[in-house]
Amino acid sequence: MTSDKTESSSAPVIHVQLENSSFSTNVILTESNYDVWSQIMEMQIAGREKLEYLMSNTSPEITDPSYVKWYAENQKVKGWLLTSMSLEIMKRYLRLPTAHGTWNALTKTFFDGADESQLVALNQCAFFTK
Repeated sequence: MTSDKTESSSAPVIHVQLENSSFSTNVILTESNYDVWSQIMEMQIAGREKLEYLMSNTSPEITDPSYVKWYAENQKVKGWLLTSMSLEIMKRYLRLPTAHGTWNALTKTFFDGADESQLVALNQCAFFTK
């Protein structure tokens, strides 16, 4: 991962480029657009067949040979989430260990219950964690 910090008179801007990643979305999470952002992100991540990293809270044991691959994939999905957020929001969620934990924390913070399609997604999340 490389990062370039550009100084401006109002606030620093950080450009993050994930190596070997063609993931991009034109929607950046702000304090007011979670409903649109979450749907776009879920579609993008599902399209890359990585939805289980958002929906499932299970991971292999650290001693399991599959852990290294799981960890790398989890970090990739978490990176996709983080780099699609405003800097201020990103700072709040950067240290969460998993994509699933990040996704759930964002849902708890920003979901207001007004969007029925989000209720379906939340129910799917509950299904995957059983």
